[in-house]
Amino acid sequence: MDIKPEVLEKLLSQSDERLWEMIRTVGAMNGVSLSQSPPPKAEMDRLRQLLRSGALSKEQAMEILRKRNAGGAP
Repeated sequence: MDIKPEVLEKLLSQSDERLWEMIRTVGAMNGVSLSQSPPPKAEMDRLRQLLRSGALSKEQAMEILRKRNAGGAP
């Protein structure tokens, strides 16, 4: 999944709640069910950093979401 840099930046500038809502939507589209409430602020900040860096592939992101869903640390 390719996301234009300007679209990604706009998404990442949203509140934790709005960003998490989008992550939940993408997760659901890929068979990953996530909690309604966003993770702690520190985890959301880390996620933003990873997404901005471009160092996180779709597969890596899905693995993090699967671990979170299973109760593990991302």
